[in-house]
Amino acid sequence: MLWHAADLRFWLVHTVDGGRINIAACSVGGAQFCVDHAAEYVASRQQFGQPVGRFQNTQFRLADMATGISASRLMVRWVRLCDLRRHYVSFCTYAV
Repeated sequence: MLWHAADLRFWLVHTVDGGRINIAACSVGGAQFCVDHAAEYVASRQQFGQPVGRFQNTQFRLADMATGISASRLMVRWVRLCDLRRHYVSFCTYAV
């Protein structure tokens, strides 16, 4: 069976688009893992007689990381729910 160039291009583009969504989803999961472990670490690490997690700067940094991850997760979900033919997949690069 011979493939026409247009058919081959269609399948290649959609395969790459699906891969971008997968890479973005894996990146968000990895970032969430890192933030979870960072939160555990700052809760257990002691400095100046108190946990590092009680310092305001540490709380701000963890909150910023969690906000970025939430935004990335929503972006990946939005792209996945959209029709792939509309080429919203480029937004997955923003999520990473």
